[in-house]
Amino acid sequence: MGWEDIKLALDYEGDHHRNPVRFNKDIRRHDDVTELGWMDIRVTSQDTEGGIIGRLTTEWRRRT
Repeated sequence: MGWEDIKLALDYEGDHHRNPVRFNKDIRRHDDVTELGWMDIRVTSQDTEGGIIGRLTTEWRRRT
């Protein structure tokens, strides 16, 4: 998901990303969007809801 107006993205890295081809593609995508000025926050199942919201809130405040 993302917010284009402030160039903030949130990506979930699930088990389906463990495939080497998918993993490489995801890294390139991350590189591409950050090169365009986006903050791409990547999360996994190990992240807590509070931790994710905290990271999003911090970056949201930086960008608005």
